[in-house]
Amino acid sequence: RNAIQYTILKSQIHKKDGAEKMFKGDYGEFYHDMFRMMFQPSPEIARLVDRELKKHRLMPGQYAVSHYRANYPLSRDSNTPENIKIRTRNAINCASELLPSHTIYFASDNLSAMKESQIYAKNYNLPVVSNSNEGSPLHLDVAENHTSADFYNVFVDLLILGNGRCVSYGHGGFGSFALLLSYNASCFNEHKMRQCKWTGLEPKARTP
Repeated sequence: RNAIQYTILKSQIHKKDGAEKMFKGDYGEFYHDMFRMMFQPSPEIARLVDRELKKHRLMPGQYAVSHYRANYPLSRDSNTPENIKIRTRNAINCASELLPSHTIYFASDNLSAMKESQIYAKNYNLPVVSNSNEGSPLHLDVAENHTSADFYNVFVDLLILGNGRCVSYGHGGFGSFALLLSYNASCFNEHKMRQCKWTGLEPKARTP
C-alpha cells in the first residue's frame, strides 16, 4: 500500500493542496516511511545522531520523546525558573504516560529546561536523557551570525525525536513534526493541554 501511496504522491505533490486532498489527513500512516525514503541527513548529522543513540542506548521505535518549546513567542507564560521547572517536568511526565518504564529523550529550545530535565532525572533516578551538546539551542528563523554547523544539533534533536515511539509535545511545530516522523503517529500527549503524573518505574529520590 505504501508503495502505491508514494507513486500517487509524486504525481500529485506539485499541485496546490494535491497531497493533502489525496490523503485527507492520513499522513500518519505513511509519513514516517516517506520522509526516510525522500530525505537523508548529511554524513556529519548522521554521525551525531548515531553518537547520541549509542551513548543513551536508544533503539529506534523503542523509546518515548518529549519536546518543550519554552521560548514560544505567543505563549502567555513567563520563563521564570519555577515555570520552566514545572513545565519541563510535566512534559516529561506526559511522555512517561505514553510509554511507561521506557527511556525518554527530552529536547527543548531553552537551555534552562534542558538542565532541569537532567536535574529531575538525577534527583529521582528517572530514565530521562537529552542531547550531549551543552550550547544554547538555536532557532533557524531568528539566529544570526552563525555557521551551518551551529545548527546541526537542531536537526539531531529532530531526527532523534522522530525515531521515538510516542511523543509528548507542546507549542510550536517542532514537536508535532517529530510526531509525524515517529514510529506511531497516534501515540501522543499535548502536554500544554494537561497535567501529567510520572508513570512507570517508581521515582526514588537519590540519597546524598
